[in-house]
Amino acid sequence: MDKSWLKADRRTKEFKRGVEDLLLFASHNGFDENKISCPCIKCAHSKSWKARAVKDHLFLNAHLCVLQNTTVVGPYFAEHMAFLLTRYPEHENDEMWLKNKQNETFPKWFKEKIASDLVDGKEVPQEISYKRDVDELIQLS
Repeated sequence: MDKSWLKADRRTKEFKRGVEDLLLFASHNGFDENKISCPCIKCAHSKSWKARAVKDHLFLNAHLCVLQNTTVVGPYFAEHMAFLLTRYPEHENDEMWLKNKQNETFPKWFKEKIASDLVDGKEVPQEISYKRDVDELIQLS
């Protein structure tokens, strides 16, 4: 099954069609509709939900996936992961834990990072040089 739709903007027909195709695939292939493995960026197949919850999860959590794959914000995800590896060395081999921690903490860290860089006079990409832009980038609803 093609999974490229997971990286599409959640407002596109491609993303909406991908979510529907996933749920149809699950129902047509004998999956329990109360236990569908969720492929969203936060769950990464580590949790199972009812079909409706998977659909909701995919739309709510898609934004982080899109941000992670942009040229402007993507490098900050790598920097944040390096920060997490330094802060939590005991989890360096637990990719799922690190991914979940990153999804949980990235928005706040990102806001603080941009604010700090601006105060310190460091170069910040023009697209995110204003607090309003940072807020819009990390809004998850």
